[in-house]
Amino acid sequence: VKLQYIDLQDRFTGDILTIRMILYALGKIFPKFEFGWMIDSVKSNLERELDFKLEGENADLCYAQLSPFLKYIYVPKVFWEYTTNRVLVMEFIDGIKISDMDKLKESNLSIKEIDTKLVEAMAFQIFHSGFVHADPHPGNVYVRRDPKTPTKSNVQIVLLDHGLYVTISPKDREALCQLWKAIILKDEIKMKQYSTALGVQAKDYLTFATVLSMRPIHRPIHDLAILPEEWDRMSPDEQKDAREQGKIR
Repeated sequence: VKLQYIDLQDRFTGDILTIRMILYALGKIFPKFEFGWMIDSVKSNLERELDFKLEGENADLCYAQLSPFLKYIYVPKVFWEYTTNRVLVMEFIDGIKISDMDKLKESNLSIKEIDTKLVEAMAFQIFHSGFVHADPHPGNVYVRRDPKTPTKSNVQIVLLDHGLYVTISPKDREALCQLWKAIILKDEIKMKQYSTALGVQAKDYLTFATVLSMRPIHRPIHDLAILPEEWDRMSPDEQKDAREQGKIR
């Protein structure tokens, strides 16, 4: 049972106003301080998280989208007859927090299987359904044996806390797919193309790819890279073609 404090709505309004005033003052003192936009995003997200009926609807939709394809995903059932905007009643789940390695090993649950299934579930939401759990920290992801097959090492992933979701449009999902492909293939031309398609400034595409993949993006060394002395002998049109083919930096 999840209950909302009786004065939380009032405190939320006051806190948002205070943060907005602080950001406004900082913007006056430091003109290059450009984080005022964040408050509107934070306000929108928190308003949704304070609506427990919306959280229940998100939980139901998440399970409806994932369960036909990923049988190992489970979302606790919502008891709608007891649920309101400020009270959420859901099925109790006994599981192991996904970050508790000791208990996972004691339970003889396959770490590799857990890893594979969690990544597959998140990838399904990001690239297929576009309805993405936006707060999948360890406290919101439990692991247990599938109750239907308790004697087997059949890992079940339980997703909790569905208060915050983001929706990714088909266009952005396509661009993300292509961007990941470009990162894996080290295709900088495509990295730049699909980063800009996602709203990133062209000059920042390598930084964006690095942040997205959480590892340095090393510039590829092309087999057909053009040496400086060869470059000097080329016509402007040949140089242009070489740049487009990624043979010169």
